Amino acid sequence: MKANLFKRTKQVVRLDMAAIEERLSATLRPVELRPQFVGDLRSQLLSQFDAVRKEFPENTTQLLLVSIASLLSGIMLLVLGIRSVILLLSGLGLLHQLKRQAARKTATTIPQTS
Repeated sequence: MKANLFKRTKQVVRLDMAAIEERLSATLRPVELRPQFVGDLRSQLLSQFDAVRKEFPENTTQLLLVSIASLLSGIMLLVLGIRSVILLLSGLGLLHQLKRQAARKTATTIPQTS
């Protein structure tokens, strides 16, 4: 039996999931793992894991120093960010004040005609 896997409707290809499942179950057969294969694979993976652990020993002093350096770097970034915002706001306030002083000067120096 040949099932139509793809149906065209309004230029959209829709998959008939039931037909796909039926075709896959007819074509593919389940695989059972041999216990010897599983045991060999497990022992290989565990031996590789042990080799990696021996290659990179845990050094708590180094971990502590890196953690402290990371924390201090984060604090410094926060402080510098706050300083930048304060500097930006101070500069904007100074420009606003200078603009107001210039406007006052021009208002007082313009002679009024009576």
